[in-house]
Amino acid sequence: DDSLHIYYQLTRASSLFGQYQAAVDYSNRIKYINESKYGLYGSIFPIIEYDVELFIHAGLKDEYKKHLIFIENNAVSPDENIIPYFYSKYYLQTENFDMLAATIDAAEDGYGNYWVKCYKYEIGYLRGRLLENDGKLEDALNMYIESLSYYPTHYELKKAIGRTHRL
Repeated sequence: DDSLHIYYQLTRASSLFGQYQAAVDYSNRIKYINESKYGLYGSIFPIIEYDVELFIHAGLKDEYKKHLIFIENNAVSPDENIIPYFYSKYYLQTENFDMLAATIDAAEDGYGNYWVKCYKYEIGYLRGRLLENDGKLEDALNMYIESLSYYPTHYELKKAIGRTHRL
């Protein structure tokens, strides 16, 4: 577990410095270590949950999508409820706003059934990005501010508020 902690920290540091391929490499090392303990599903699930941005920025969109489809095909309750949310995050990172709009309601329903409602800020962030993309900046700003009230230290929400103010 100590080596896992080191790999998690190296993944985060590489990501912060914009070295996405190195971050993905560390993430894959974590996957291989976890696979012996938790099986393939248990080793891929954290990648789907946390690493979408890493894979997209590293140019590995197809590999991430392959993992996402594997999780979708093998998920059982309660994990199956959050699959639409994972797709929504994927569509946001790939800037496919049409598909994001098509999956956001299912993501909100599934997310609410998967975790407690205190994670509403995640859906608020996705909805805000949709509003921002549609040019509805005032509505997006209000969505971001409301979502920030659920999680006042959320970094992406703070960036989104700043970005929306500048526009």
